[in-house]
Amino acid sequence: MSPMTSHTQTVDHTCFESVFDLMPSPCIITDGSKMLRANRALLEFIGFDSNEAFFEHYQCLCELFKEARNYLSFCKGERLWVDEILTETERDHKIMIQQGSETRIFLPKVQAYTFADMKQYIVVFEDVTSVDRLQNRLLQEYKEAVDRSAIVSKTDARGVITFVNQKFCDISGYSEEELVGQPHNIIRHPDMAAAVFKEMWGMISEKKAWSGIVKNRTKSGGAYYVDTVINPITDCRGNIVEYIGIRHDITTIETAKSNLYAEIEETQKTLLYRLGEIGEIRSRDTASHVKRVAKYSRMLALRAGLDEKEASILQLASPMHDIGKLAVPDHILNKEGYLTDGERKVMQTHCENGYNILKNSDRPILKAAAIVAHQHHEKWDGSGYPRGLESEEIHIYGRITAVADVFDALSMARPYKEPWSDSDIFAYFKDNRGTFFDPRLIDLFFEHVDDFLAIRELYSE
Repeated sequence: MSPMTSHTQTVDHTCFESVFDLMPSPCIITDGSKMLRANRALLEFIGFDSNEAFFEHYQCLCELFKEARNYLSFCKGERLWVDEILTETERDHKIMIQQGSETRIFLPKVQAYTFADMKQYIVVFEDVTSVDRLQNRLLQEYKEAVDRSAIVSKTDARGVITFVNQKFCDISGYSEEELVGQPHNIIRHPDMAAAVFKEMWGMISEKKAWSGIVKNRTKSGGAYYVDTVINPITDCRGNIVEYIGIRHDITTIETAKSNLYAEIEETQKTLLYRLGEIGEIRSRDTASHVKRVAKYSRMLALRAGLDEKEASILQLASPMHDIGKLAVPDHILNKEGYLTDGERKVMQTHCENGYNILKNSDRPILKAAAIVAHQHHEKWDGSGYPRGLESEEIHIYGRITAVADVFDALSMARPYKEPWSDSDIFAYFKDNRGTFFDPRLIDLFFEHVDDFLAIRELYSE
């Protein structure tokens, strides 16, 4: 007879009870809710001489089992507890039977059978006390090892902290008393995007582990970085009961990376400005031109609704708008007076030249610079070059830089012209609103024209 199968057998009850009483492991016969018989091994363990005395003391299963392990339910709801054991065979339903000071852990195994047209069950209790204690000891040692080496916290299903270890307190600056009972966002750093935590909760609420690098805030307002794994912990029915987070401090590594990125970005910024200045100086313009165009572009980008990051990228990229002029011959680049049609076509190649110089980089700033170099002579009505793009086909970086570049070019002397007056510049922008230039950007230009004039004055020749 296999104790874990759900096959129901019809038996000779007198013979069966004789064998049942002699089984070496503790056993009971039950209809699923009340006990019908206990064998000699169970009676001896509990300390009774007869079934009659046993049943006078224990009237139902719940009185026999002092504590359930792994959330084994005995008579809860409509399901019988034996059905739970029979159907949920993928897990162990360990229970505890206690008599006086002695407590033993058993693994119940159930066999159904039929007697007098009534379905009954024999439950054999396999003693796994020594194995269970060994597992618990190993689990405790593992927990202590994790506590010594990692930053650990636990929360309930709502995200309220229920446990923190000492390393968590040390790095966060909070005491255990200050943390337990608080939502975990007590240490959330404002630099962390809300989307990260939305993704995290989406995954762990679906019973999936989440991992990633998190920037947290200390009690004093400082910051630290942790490489984090968050695991949902479920009960035997699959319900989430808590979350455990295990983290490792990587603040030193992330700080070094951040400093390196900042240094690389500053180096890029310097190189872009210097290259932009080389292009302008070669065409007998001044280095101040690229500085002004950069400032105009950033200011107009913010007014147009670009965020701080994009506006900063455009400020760094816009000085490269004319880098392609390095490939234009001097006699055309510095010609005094108007260009012939052939010379104008050569001059116009500077957009493609600049794009080809920059297009293969994966760095955000250089990618933006490639766009600016390529599109800053495109026009809203499609009459520009090199590709004849129109309206919003032109990248916003190109449209913004076009306004900034033209404003500065008209404001300053060139080999082929004198500087224009402000009234003439304003009239030119009004006349070409919606033809050469994005009409919304021209409206923003006039709304904030004092800012343009202030930048021009600050970075004058």
